[in-house]
Amino acid sequence: MKFTIILSLAAFVVATPMPQNAGRPVPDGACCVANTSLKQDVCTLNGASGRCVPSGSANC
Repeated sequence: MKFTIILSLAAFVVATPMPQNAGRPVPDGACCVANTSLKQDVCTLNGASGRCVPSGSANC
């Protein structure tokens, strides 16, 4: 009985939403924060939502 209660509570813990970018700042514009942004972080560029792609050409 206790085992099933623990399993049902564990499902709620796993299902909790995580903050965007795991707490890192959400870039806006250049889509990159130096030494902070990771590949595929959430960002906004020209009002559209997207994913960061760090590269030399983007000054990342």
